[in-house]
Amino acid sequence: DFTFSGCTKLSNVSLDNIKTIGNSCFSKCAFSKISIPGTVSTIGSAAFEDCENLAEVTLQDGDGKLCFDCPYSTSIFLGAKVKKLYIGRDLYYSTSDDRSPFYRMDTLEDVEIRNGETEISNSMFYGCISLKTVIIGDDITKIGSKAFSGCSSMTSFKFGKELRSIGADAFSDCTALTSFTSDAINPPTCGSQALDDINKWECILHVPAESIEAYKTADQWKNFLKIE
Repeated sequence: DFTFSGCTKLSNVSLDNIKTIGNSCFSKCAFSKISIPGTVSTIGSAAFEDCENLAEVTLQDGDGKLCFDCPYSTSIFLGAKVKKLYIGRDLYYSTSDDRSPFYRMDTLEDVEIRNGETEISNSMFYGCISLKTVIIGDDITKIGSKAFSGCSSMTSFKFGKELRSIGADAFSDCTALTSFTSDAINPPTCGSQALDDINKWECILHVPAESIEAYKTADQWKNFLKIE
């Protein structure tokens, strides 16, 4: 805990083989990007709080869960200016406010989620008003309710072939979407108003060629004017 807290000129960090990042460990440090290896199992409260130069976060691929071990997970990157995020493993947080570390991260622009993670939890990227592009891989099977609610700048979204369900209001207020891409052969089931706020007259829904007719008849998906 607090190992490098306040090291305001610390601009480069290598975390090879590290297993735990303690509370406020790097708060107020100066690095612009951080790559957290798959060996890390736990990140504590305010670990990167007030790292104002921090623009890129990579959670490297790993087999085990990465646990955000703190009562308020939103404190981990509080005050950082993260624009680009890569998630390569399963994340776990059980907090008193039930919010992800990326909740209302209003500087975030690009998200890529690949191996390991199987679910986008409820409200995971809620209120990320600068978020523009999202790519999620084949391991994701579920997008929770309000997962991307309020992402009013998002223009492009792509999900993998194993997605099975999308929760209620998952894309509420996502009015700027122009490209929505599905690699899933079967249209995922949608909760109440999951896709309602997407401009279905302008947004192009890209689906596998053999699935076009299925999407044209599926609940909520059939409302897209352009399915190709």
